Amino acid sequence: MKKILKKITPLYSLYLNTLKLKRKVRDRIIIPDYATKRRIILNIANKYNCNNVLIETGTYLGDTVEALRNYFKNIISIELSHDLALRAQKRFENYKSVLIVNGDSSKKLSEIISNIKVPIVFWLDGHYSSEFWSNDEYIITAKGEKVSPILEELFHIVDHPIKNHVILIDDARLFTGDDYPNIKIIKKFVIDNMPNHILVIKKDIIRILPQKNN
Repeated sequence: MKKILKKITPLYSLYLNTLKLKRKVRDRIIIPDYATKRRIILNIANKYNCNNVLIETGTYLGDTVEALRNYFKNIISIELSHDLALRAQKRFENYKSVLIVNGDSSKKLSEIISNIKVPIVFWLDGHYSSEFWSNDEYIITAKGEKVSPILEELFHIVDHPIKNHVILIDDARLFTGDDYPNIKIIKKFVIDNMPNHILVIKKDIIRILPQKNN
C-alpha cells in the first residue's frame, strides 16, 4: 500500500496543481456580465468597509450608477462625451447623492477628489469604446488623448492624502501593451507608488487593494 501511495502521490499532486493553474487562468480571462461586475464592486466595497464614495470614470449611460446609487452615500461619475454626460445628468438630476461630471478624467480626477477626506472606491472604466449599435441606438463614445487614461488616473489617486483607497480597473484583458498599457506597467506602478497595496487580476478586473485587510 505504501509503495502504491508513493507512486500515486506525485501524480496526484501534479494533477491538483494543474487544476489550480487552470482555475487561476480561467478567473483571469473570464468576462462577467455587467450585473456580475457591479456585484463585485459592491462586495469589495463592503469587505473594505468603504461605502462612502464611489468614483467612476466612464459613465456611458449611467447604468452602473443606477445599480449602485443606493449602496454608496455619494457617487461621482466622469464622462468625456458631452452628449452622454448630458444624458446621464438628466437621468440623475433628482438624486442629490449623484454627481455626473463632463470632462476628461485624466485631468478632472485630481480636482474632484481633492476635498474628499475618506477612502474612495474607484471604478476606472474610462476607456475609449469607439462607436457601436446598442438596443437599436447608435452610440458614439469620446476619445481623449489616449485610448485609456489609466496611468494618469492612477497618478492622481496616489497623490491624494488618503492612502487606503480601493481601486478597480475594468477590462483587464485589454491591458496588453497595444492601445492600453501592458499589465506589467500597471504592476510596476503599484510596486513603485503604492507599497501598502497589492494587485490581483480576477474576472476581467484589475484589483488594487489595501494589504492590511487581506
